[in-house]
Amino acid sequence: MKEDFLFALFASSVMKDKEQFIKENFTKLIPEGSQVLLQYFITSGDLKIFKVGDEILRRGESSDKFYWLIEGGVKSYRNGELILHKNGDFLGISAAIQDLPILYDYSCISEIAILLELSTQKLKELLVSQPQAVFPIMQVIFKKAELTEQNGVKIMQADSEGRLLQVLKYLITKYGLNEDNSIPVELNSDDLALLSGSSRTSTYRWLKNFEEKGIIKRNGNKIKLLNQKFFQKMLI
Repeated sequence: MKEDFLFALFASSVMKDKEQFIKENFTKLIPEGSQVLLQYFITSGDLKIFKVGDEILRRGESSDKFYWLIEGGVKSYRNGELILHKNGDFLGISAAIQDLPILYDYSCISEIAILLELSTQKLKELLVSQPQAVFPIMQVIFKKAELTEQNGVKIMQADSEGRLLQVLKYLITKYGLNEDNSIPVELNSDDLALLSGSSRTSTYRWLKNFEEKGIIKRNGNKIKLLNQKFFQKMLI
């Protein structure tokens, strides 16, 4: 009950000044964006707030809308492929532009995620009238694809134990850490196995091994770092 109240209070504070909130994050996350693109975000967008585990988009549904992730973490899944998203990423936009059904299942993996729901039709109108205004969005998409591929290569080059450590390093680099040294996103064993290219059994065994060595502590799907020096060396 208390958590629901705090969530409602937080949501209310964000919604109170929607335009200012969008402007501040637009400048921070899309510095190359034009005033035309900003106005599209403000006039066409609706702020939505999700909690961990909430479904955001479902594979196969209409792509008449897509999302811009402003704060938090989101995962997308399809046929054994798992992709992680952070602040500034666009969700469902590839399907929207190609006029296809949504290609992945998207869900929230952070305590709270703030997204801007955007109209596909309005984006297409903008593409026709002022295509140059949409270029910054395309740049975000291309950069996302490039970084995802680079991180995948780094993870797969390591051995089984090393892969899981590389995944943890990737999560820390991507999302940072909370004040208590916990990773801000929650991923289950299946998610970690997919990211590391290992079996669920091997992933569980290595997680247990890391806990026994005092490197991490798990509480459900939350992972807290206990050995800061160990991970500081990894991040160099």
